[in-house]
Amino acid sequence: MQTGDEGAQVFFRATEKPGLYRLRMGGQKPDVLFAAQRDPQESVFEKVPESELKAMQVALKSSRKDVPLRLAENRQQLLAWIGNDPRGQELWPALALMALGLLVGEILLSRRIARRREMDRPGVAEFATVEDVFSGRTVAGRANRQARAVTRADS
Repeated sequence: MQTGDEGAQVFFRATEKPGLYRLRMGGQKPDVLFAAQRDPQESVFEKVPESELKAMQVALKSSRKDVPLRLAENRQQLLAWIGNDPRGQELWPALALMALGLLVGEILLSRRIARRREMDRPGVAEFATVEDVFSGRTVAGRANRQARAVTRADS
């Protein structure tokens, strides 16, 4: 505990993450609220000395973790490594395209199945042809013309 002009500061090293904490001391009320802050040295970016880099490489190899340790010479090289890393690429465009393909495939398949079912049941339904659509004729009108043609042929 340190005291100064701004009040007292308590250093408690058991807080692993920064944030707000509540300290309960026996039956004393009220609880003491305090904020744990990061070590300011964590925000200081300096080039790591070669000796420390070699010590890190030795430690990683001895722990048998497959962690590649690369040394970027400058910011552009670091950004290039991060940008080319497959773990940093977005998947949603590919997934959206696959979903669209599946939807189109389902529509085409369901239309094919429906046409096959209708063709197996004669007289139940009839689909308009391209000529019927562009000429303004209806499917019912075509069926009537076909029926009249059949009765004429029969007579």
